[in-house]
Amino acid sequence: MPRTRQAKEEMLTNFAEKWSNAEVAVVAEYSGLTVEQMETLRKDLKKSNSEFLVVKNTLARRVLDEAGAEKLSGELKGQIGFALGYEGIGDAPKILLDFAKNNEKLVVACGFAEGEIADSARVEAWSKMPSRTDLLGMLVSSLQSPLGGLVSQLSAPISNFVGTLEALAQKRAEEG
Repeated sequence: MPRTRQAKEEMLTNFAEKWSNAEVAVVAEYSGLTVEQMETLRKDLKKSNSEFLVVKNTLARRVLDEAGAEKLSGELKGQIGFALGYEGIGDAPKILLDFAKNNEKLVVACGFAEGEIADSARVEAWSKMPSRTDLLGMLVSSLQSPLGGLVSQLSAPISNFVGTLEALAQKRAEEG
């Protein structure tokens, strides 16, 4: 059943809005995946604030051209979908590539982030990057470690002084 012009415009607007909010996009060919497999992929992506969208290539080209991503328009061939990641560059590619390992019918074509097209090898490199949460955890621990050392260094003279006072008090108690 053909879509009406209004439905296409709504799809176009929806995709354009999601594209503009995404930090990373991975283009993947999904030909041959079952509905269940697509649902599983979408659920996995949703857990990391990402999503998989299927958009007609002609409509996607219009959005990409208007968004300044015309370089990517040439990569839109066949049945493709977009995995859009909204938090960090690594989560969506990681989930998509992990899914592709178990489902050979999903093939990662390329990626797009920070105005540049990335080949599948670079998308794989993105997937190995730590997530935003992991990076924040690393930052906190690296800030916490020197502060803990500083506290112990500052408290050492006080501990030594208290130990000396206790030893002196014990010695006087024995003498006196």
